[in-house]
Amino acid sequence: MVSRIIAASLLLTTFLLALAGCGEKTVTASGSTKLAQSEACFNNNCHQNAVSPGTGKNIAEEWKLSVHNTSNAAGCADCHEPEAGHPNSCSRCHGGTPSGTPGSANHVSRNPDTDGKCDKCHAKSNGIFNITTYDGITVDTQFSHFSTSASTKVQRPVYVAANYKHYCRKCHNPHDTTTAKTMLQQWSRSAMGGPTLPSTIDFKTRGSALAASANYGGFCVRCHTSTGFINFVTSNFTNVNALPSDSTREPTAACDTCHSDGRSNDGSAYSGKLRSVPAASIWYMYSSHPAGVSLIRASLNIQYDSLGNSNVCMPCHAGREVGEMIKTADKLGLFDYNGLNPNAISPHDFASGANLQGRSGFQFFADSMYAVNPTHKNVGAALNMASKGACIVCHMTNDRPHYVLAASWGNTSTVSNSIKNMLSEQPVCSKCHYSGSTVADPRPRTAAFMNAERDSYRAAVLVLNALLRSRGVYGSTPNLSPNNNWKKFGNYTVAASGTSKIRAGAYTMGAYFNYSLFFNDPAGYTHNPIYSKQLIYDSIDWLVNNNQNFTAGANPGTVYTAIHTATMPTLPLTGSGLTYSGPYNTEQALNFICKNYDSSSGMCYRW
Repeated sequence: MVSRIIAASLLLTTFLLALAGCGEKTVTASGSTKLAQSEACFNNNCHQNAVSPGTGKNIAEEWKLSVHNTSNAAGCADCHEPEAGHPNSCSRCHGGTPSGTPGSANHVSRNPDTDGKCDKCHAKSNGIFNITTYDGITVDTQFSHFSTSASTKVQRPVYVAANYKHYCRKCHNPHDTTTAKTMLQQWSRSAMGGPTLPSTIDFKTRGSALAASANYGGFCVRCHTSTGFINFVTSNFTNVNALPSDSTREPTAACDTCHSDGRSNDGSAYSGKLRSVPAASIWYMYSSHPAGVSLIRASLNIQYDSLGNSNVCMPCHAGREVGEMIKTADKLGLFDYNGLNPNAISPHDFASGANLQGRSGFQFFADSMYAVNPTHKNVGAALNMASKGACIVCHMTNDRPHYVLAASWGNTSTVSNSIKNMLSEQPVCSKCHYSGSTVADPRPRTAAFMNAERDSYRAAVLVLNALLRSRGVYGSTPNLSPNNNWKKFGNYTVAASGTSKIRAGAYTMGAYFNYSLFFNDPAGYTHNPIYSKQLIYDSIDWLVNNNQNFTAGANPGTVYTAIHTATMPTLPLTGSGLTYSGPYNTEQALNFICKNYDSSSGMCYRW
């Protein structure tokens, strides 16, 4: 009996020893905590003053905050794996390697991340920590980081690609793994960082060796991958090279997309320091083969104003094309109106940065007729946060900054649905929009107010859809099946274009461009509201009153009638990640489009 008890005790002791540490070379005493083990490192006059190269903080104090300590999970030795006798063998670090020591001897792992030590607990095959469920989908270490769905139709877009292997510190502080947990969780559930979002294209292959200033389409990589974005913004916005095609999918937007510790040849981003990006300088390109003419190319560079720290947002929210390109292409003769009508020049999706700066849309008249320098572009300065810039001030100055949303739609809703809570209303909007304020529209930006504005904006966009169809410019279905009938109203030179001598066909294409632009900017009603009202008004006015002497705001009666009598399209209507469900009506559209609208006047005046 005694022998059985002794045997059982030995077995228990062996089991506890096995649990005490996961380090491959580490042997710890039974019952010892990770804190007790690690204090030998902190209190030996060697590492107590060690400072993190990323955060500049004391490493020992950072580790004490982490779940590695508080959950008794991993101490210094578990990750750094010192050899037996450490720290007594000081000469191994400070006196050179003793003679006769094999060159391959690894007496301590100076950078466990680079050496692959994180894999011991967090590898693809055993990524079982922090298992949670979000929106009914299990999101654990393995799923979030290493999923590589083979499906060509539903692939998860955010993974740790080959170039992130042994670079956990691109997102994670190796010592304090806990303080940033909330921020990382927010990002992983955001529209840009969510690992549960579907993707149909492996964007890392969508690049080109041609520089952006000579590239006519192969540059998705610059915004749809982290590495592509970094290459783009660190090359003066020229590098759009495709990335290596391997078995893993390049992260769409990882932490190091927007953050960088600033250390060369390291790539760490766990300090949270924002990546320094200059004011965006974006090339817009278009090429065509008019009948009987060799390839003609049009290029247009726009130097956007600096938005301070928000410059990091601009390159991917400036659109793939701007309305000005239509005029540029028309002047060069790229539109073969007498042969096969050219496909529409399209702005792409979520061009909110270009909208904010009043550079996105097709302008029917001179810049002086449009809100090209809106107050919202400088909202940071008004709140003494000029260095942050408008995007960060409005989207991240709230208690959930890394969702990157100024509003909340609830956990299971999307931007297509009604706003539940205006996260930025109190910390940002209320500083200018309040009863008694002298701003143009002092009404508080509550959820109810913003939902009403959004519905009116969507109604206005849908009226433009209805008129494009009813005027025969596009097909009859609500999703505007293309017929590219740009010559519907003739092809004379429009006097309003001045010395540029732009033809009517380009103006008609411009009306469609503006529809596509605002349909796919879910918050065009607040980024630059006057600009969106002016462009939608002018697009409707052109479709109704097109003529050689087209003049801004000269037809308030016919514009009113066109809006009031428009047949709204059948809903729902879906674009890229956005669905218009409605119901919406023409009275809402009139309220949005018309300046100082009076329903009894029968007039719609231009802003």
